[in-house]
Amino acid sequence: MAYNVDITRTRGDTKRLILVLYNPTSGAIQSIAGWNTFRIGVDTLQSPPDGTTNVVTLTGALLTDGTDGKITHAVPDTIAAGSYYYDAQAIDSNGEKYTYAKGRFIVEQDRTKT
Repeated sequence: MAYNVDITRTRGDTKRLILVLYNPTSGAIQSIAGWNTFRIGVDTLQSPPDGTTNVVTLTGALLTDGTDGKITHAVPDTIAAGSYYYDAQAIDSNGEKYTYAKGRFIVEQDRTKT
């Protein structure tokens, strides 16, 4: 089950995006030790038929050893202001792909230009 979570960023910001995974049944923090290949696909369409409308794919990594459920993603400062869609996926410790979050990916226009 993927959590529906909207992400809002300011254009030009490069601060890492940190997500915490929770067990959908118990609500407790999900240990993701042994998980790998963390990706967030950002797209202009909610249900893209292929990869041609992909804006960016963010790669991620475990922030610590994974027992705290934390994943960090680097975000480039080149994403144009706008409203997009995303889904976040990883390969779990069984080698299976898992979509753990999805929603809107909103990039707000910044005001400081220097």
